[in-house]
Amino acid sequence: MKKIADLLTGYIGRKGIIKETDYAIYTYGFQYGLELGACFVICFIITALMGELWEEIIFWLIFFCVRSYVGGFHFKKYTYCFVCSCSVGIGLPLLNKYYPLDTNISILISLIFGLILLKSMARRKNNLEEQEFIFFKNQLKKRLYFIFLGSIILYLLKIESMLSMVTYSLFAILVSMILNVTLSHKKEINIE
Repeated sequence: MKKIADLLTGYIGRKGIIKETDYAIYTYGFQYGLELGACFVICFIITALMGELWEEIIFWLIFFCVRSYVGGFHFKKYTYCFVCSCSVGIGLPLLNKYYPLDTNISILISLIFGLILLKSMARRKNNLEEQEFIFFKNQLKKRLYFIFLGSIILYLLKIESMLSMVTYSLFAILVSMILNVTLSHKKEINIE
């Protein structure tokens, strides 16, 4: 992916679209976009073949809406990230297909996960300026309210599979956040 990103950046550089000082930024952006795109294509094709495309869409929507505000685990190598992202992106809809959660349990667990994720913002306060923290916390609240409102609608319409997928998606974000906190804490202990 890096080579393709370098080629794309070189091409737009030769066309005079970007300055030479911006090459690194554009290369990173192209590489990230290509890697994310590859993951999406693989996940969407496989879940469509499984008959779980809508569940896949719900997963990625929730994942991107929430995870950027609560943090999460990041691999240092693209290959590991790619394999893990595809595994989760395919594994959760598959888990949901064969083990959907009861609607009552789903709504309760989603609420609990949402509250835990919201509470996790307090941990990030140390890394943010006060105005940034307030902004991010309010954005997270809005997204969690929207997700919970959507969950209530799914509950009332008795769309068990989608509601269950919301819960599994929040669970994946929570696990990623916990891994990040745990591994960051271990690094801090090793450094000191």
